[in-house]
Amino acid sequence: MATSVQTPKTASKEDLTEQLDALRDDVAAITKTLTNMTKAETRQIGERAAAAASDLSARGQHAVEDTANMVRGLETEAVNYARAKPVQSMAMAAGLGLLVGYLMRTR
Repeated sequence: MATSVQTPKTASKEDLTEQLDALRDDVAAITKTLTNMTKAETRQIGERAAAAASDLSARGQHAVEDTANMVRGLETEAVNYARAKPVQSMAMAAGLGLLVGYLMRTR
């Protein structure tokens, strides 16, 4: 690394040149170290972001599947109810239709 600083009485132009060269080498080494650290940190951040995105995607897919299964179950229940009690089902559908028609007409 850097050499020791000499007193002004004995310092020469060559000594100053050697010290400047050593300083340049030190700055180059520091720059290289910082570059390597930055690259490693950037790679780690990218890996963490990819893992988080994958996790969110999996959670979203599970939520979609759960919702689809719930809707299928409700549809099956509604069909079974309509087959078991067709008159009540028609009366409920007619009443709901009248209610929706009334609400849409008043707006």
